[in-house]
Amino acid sequence: MATKPTDTNDKKTEESDEVVSRVVRDFETAWEYTESSYHGTWEDCWKLYNNIRTENGKAYDGITNTFVPMTFSTIETMVSAIAGGKPRFGYKPTNKDQEQDTKVLTAKLDYFWDCDKWSIKTINWVRNVLMYGTGVVYLWWDIDRPRMINVPLRDFFIDPTASTLEDAAFVGRRFLTTIDELKTYEVVDPETGKMMPMYKNLDDIELKDGEASDNTGDLTDKQEKDMWMGSTLANASECQVECIEYWDRDKDRVCVVANRSVEIRNDENPYKVQSRSKGNKQAQGLIPFIAQRNYTDEALFYGKGEIQPIIQEQELLNDLTNQTTDSTTYTLNQMYTLDPQYSDFIESVENIPGAVYPFAAGSLQPIPKGIVPAAAFSQIANVKQEIRETTSASEVAKGVDQSVSNVTATQIQAQQQSAGQRFGIKLTQFEEEGFHDLGRLVFQMIQLFTSDKQQVRMADENGISWSEYDPKAFKGDYEPEVVLASTIKEIKQADDQKSDAIFQSMVSNPLIDQTELTKMYLMKRFDIDPDEVQKLLVQQEGAGTDMPGVPMGMESGGQLGVPGGMPAPDMGAMQPGMPQGMPPGMDMPPEVAQPEIKGSDLIKLYDLTSGQPDLQAQIVQMLGFEPSQYPDLPYTQVVIKGDQVMMDKALKIQEAELSHERALAQNPQAPTPEGMMGVEAPGAGMNPTQDPAMMSPEQLPTQADVAGDMGVGQ
Repeated sequence: MATKPTDTNDKKTEESDEVVSRVVRDFETAWEYTESSYHGTWEDCWKLYNNIRTENGKAYDGITNTFVPMTFSTIETMVSAIAGGKPRFGYKPTNKDQEQDTKVLTAKLDYFWDCDKWSIKTINWVRNVLMYGTGVVYLWWDIDRPRMINVPLRDFFIDPTASTLEDAAFVGRRFLTTIDELKTYEVVDPETGKMMPMYKNLDDIELKDGEASDNTGDLTDKQEKDMWMGSTLANASECQVECIEYWDRDKDRVCVVANRSVEIRNDENPYKVQSRSKGNKQAQGLIPFIAQRNYTDEALFYGKGEIQPIIQEQELLNDLTNQTTDSTTYTLNQMYTLDPQYSDFIESVENIPGAVYPFAAGSLQPIPKGIVPAAAFSQIANVKQEIRETTSASEVAKGVDQSVSNVTATQIQAQQQSAGQRFGIKLTQFEEEGFHDLGRLVFQMIQLFTSDKQQVRMADENGISWSEYDPKAFKGDYEPEVVLASTIKEIKQADDQKSDAIFQSMVSNPLIDQTELTKMYLMKRFDIDPDEVQKLLVQQEGAGTDMPGVPMGMESGGQLGVPGGMPAPDMGAMQPGMPQGMPPGMDMPPEVAQPEIKGSDLIKLYDLTSGQPDLQAQIVQMLGFEPSQYPDLPYTQVVIKGDQVMMDKALKIQEAELSHERALAQNPQAPTPEGMMGVEAPGAGMNPTQDPAMMSPEQLPTQADVAGDMGVGQ
């Protein structure tokens, strides 16, 4: 005998119907917003990436129907540059009372990253961002670690009035599953600590005849792409269930509706429940979605991808390529006119070398054709270049050979700088938005679900070690800091270039301790352990008193900021009888010649010590210059600022060195003009219209003339 429903059951049913109605209404509102504004563009972007012509993009209808995969190569080049390596995470404490050593937090995130294969999932995430302008991932806690799911953009929905995740009243996702799979999901009851089913009312779900959802106008992302590719899932209605997962920020609840008719979950935000169970009286729930945008508008949530600005250019490139190919094919395949009296032989006439036909002279004539104009191929090249400039994926960034004669070094450098600047901005966006939010959300989940001490795997250059993670030691907020692999590579390349420049400039320089220079170069350039470097270096007997390549008296000390550097001389205290340019107090045996130091070497040292004004002031004195108004700039940039003093005298030094080399080529006995400390003088006393190579030894300026012009002894 049937019983009458109680008032309590009626109330639950009414509340359930209200939840279903609200969830479906908000989902359809969000769907209509994206369908009217974004779905068409997303479809075109997906098609062009997969080498499929768009519905309205084909303007030329000929024989050839090829597709130039510029879109695909552009996207994949950028994906490999951004997501081509594992990012480096770190956490910074927000106050002095917190635990300062956060390496164990970084190690836990790295462990989670490896366990769930986040490198693969973030590649798809980054690809979606570049293709469509927005990419979304979803995190959930699975027993003892977080897991990541890539959410297709069509199946993600958000409050249409929101411009960010933080100000959205609701957010959610739609997915297809089966009833059997839904039955496998369990969660921990925070009150009892026991496992319980995540979903309820699964027996009330009715599978539709045909599709899992009877709303054929809003297919899921998979259904839509399967349709574009010409494939379908057989017997989908027999197994698939459409689920709408709805996270309500205002009420701090999560609801799931199956087939838009049955409420199978309606719980308080599980992260809020977990936080309250740990004694937090002001607990708040988490929204486990992370969104990354490409080109953004402050008033809109969805961003613009890399493909959208080049849709028309890609289709134009396809048309031009097909048209040019048809025209070339027409030109290469010769056609003829044949006298009608030989019409019976039409089928036998072919373009065969050495063929002989029984026709009267002039009966078979080739049809004249024009050649394909060079402008057609130039136009194709122009469109390709426009695509590269629009997306900043230049030939240099792609690694295409630049040895062709029509590309200059200046053009290559300009392309590299332009692409590098734009790419740097893009890296900053990913580091400060998506990956930053990922690091924050993972840490918040660690705080909520980790209660006991744990041993954490620490992996570094020394191998695997283990460290203890104590949840009580990491209270409060910690700010995540993310550096992508591309940024790490750029920093490493810049450091390597600096190390190479220092080594090349300072090698064999008597002012520099060559042993210390070699040690520094090996450690910084190749990351070799200091102990290993020490083993590589040849141990010299009597080291420190008779160092090879370094004159006696120069083994230690110095004021140039490099080991073994020569002290700057006291310009006003030159003592009679001492070798020219030697500072007082330094004894130089007469049989050891004073080292000859080129002014250009000191100029290079001046550039390398940028930002160290004290050292640069010493170099300026050694060169005999007046102090520059801009000591922190390289001498090649000083002239741009309007300070001619440093630039003019630096050029004089280089000009004098070249002139002296030419003079030696003409006359090996030509004297070397010497200035202070053995620096080759700039030849300031000579007539600038005279070439030193054409002067006799008597005409060359004397040391006294040069020293006087440089200001020595004044």
